[in-house]
Amino acid sequence: MRKFVLPFALVAMLATGTAAFAATNSSVTGTIKALNLTAHTVTVDKTVYHFAKSVDLSKLKVGEKVTV
Repeated sequence: MRKFVLPFALVAMLATGTAAFAATNSSVTGTIKALNLTAHTVTVDKTVYHFAKSVDLSKLKVGEKVTV
């Protein structure tokens, strides 16, 4: 039972965050300040965005202007 708690919490957190982001229907334009291909995160200005493992972030570069 204990080994299912963490994965369940992560799925619940990701599902809630995605629904909240989709509900706002807004976009952010800024410059990539940091890029972590291992953790699949992109920092745009001061906000860190998490992406699914299926998203190819290898084409992005620090300093590039993007819209999320």
